[in-house]
Amino acid sequence: FVGSQNRDRFFTNTDRIRVVNYILQNVTYGKRKRAEVGINRLVEEDVFQAAYPLHDGPEEYDNLADDKLNRRQVLRKYWARWGAWNVYRVATPSLSGRYYRFLYGIITSSWNVPANEICASNETYKMCPLCDEDIGCNYWYLSTTCSKAQLSYLFDHAGTVFFSIFMSFWAVTFLEYWKRKQASLAYHWDCMDFEDEEERPRPQFAAQAPLLEKNPITGILEPYFPEDMRKRRWLTGIGVLVGMVKKEKQLEDDD
Repeated sequence: FVGSQNRDRFFTNTDRIRVVNYILQNVTYGKRKRAEVGINRLVEEDVFQAAYPLHDGPEEYDNLADDKLNRRQVLRKYWARWGAWNVYRVATPSLSGRYYRFLYGIITSSWNVPANEICASNETYKMCPLCDEDIGCNYWYLSTTCSKAQLSYLFDHAGTVFFSIFMSFWAVTFLEYWKRKQASLAYHWDCMDFEDEEERPRPQFAAQAPLLEKNPITGILEPYFPEDMRKRRWLTGIGVLVGMVKKEKQLEDDD
């Protein structure tokens, strides 16, 4: 606390969250040799449903100016509510494009020559059975696919090409917009200098690892599978794969 007269405000909320998260990620709740370490493994084992940092302060923001809002109130006012249109406006062009593409398909459905010819063919074109007649497949008329042809045109027509071009430009625009938004949020939430300093092992891997061993590169204890156990898993996987290939081969020979 050198240079600070207020110990309660020496660390920011972001620093406190990172410290608590580090402790939760590395605390031992069982036998360390069995890799019973960290909150992620407890979540994976369904001891907890989820684990995430909470924000301090009340959530109600009525009659408060923006500069008086705490971070929890900012999240609720500008993000976690249906009225926060700044969240949804980034997706509006995409949704509008899909809507107009569908609307174009409805308006121009009468101009769809292939579908119109199929619907008007009645019993003119008789099609072969889709399978052997011995197992119950009969001849059918092309006109029975009228509704499918009309429905498929609503989503696959000339307007789809323009929609694809529009989406390619919109994807780039959205990405650049989101980069700016992300930088703004990182500044307001005091996360500009945040870096994930280490890559944590996957909870699924940590939950199944029976031991902890020191990483020869980083020197950190990590979940570890002994070599004999890894070999047994490899052999089991290879055996299952070979059995499936043989079974598939037998089915092909029977056919």
